[in-house]
Amino acid sequence: MATKKPARAPKVLRSVPIVFRDIQIIAAAAAAGAKNPIGFPDEQGAYQNPDVIISGGTPTKPLPQNFSCVGSLVIYSSWADKVPNCAGFAGPGAGNNAVVTTALKNANAAAAQIPCAGDCKKTVTEIWRGWGCGNNPLTASGAVELKISCDLASPN
Repeated sequence: MATKKPARAPKVLRSVPIVFRDIQIIAAAAAAGAKNPIGFPDEQGAYQNPDVIISGGTPTKPLPQNFSCVGSLVIYSSWADKVPNCAGFAGPGAGNNAVVTTALKNANAAAAQIPCAGDCKKTVTEIWRGWGCGNNPLTASGAVELKISCDLASPN
């Protein structure tokens, strides 16, 4: 008696989402002169083209060392996470949500590692934040920009 081969399941085409890294989106948008290149539906402050990009907690290149006096640089930091729903992650009042807070924490950690050269005084100021929620699966995302200024210390 011949044995019958088990039926095979039909081949299923699987799709893999294309994920653009922040650095690619920012570079393309900067070339086009975009104000908010990531396209967050909600934001506070004034976005500036960044000098340092921290994507998902990791700098895209080594952090600057001994940043020159009388100058400034902008750190952009982003974070995203899957969420069960968008409550608290979307809308104008959601700027202090968990993903934005994580992005801010990562930006502050990077800022702490960038020293000013010589006798300069370092000032770190948040200048922009953006956030949103959506897609399938639901993903909350947020980003923050900090501006580091190195100025000559004033004599007291």
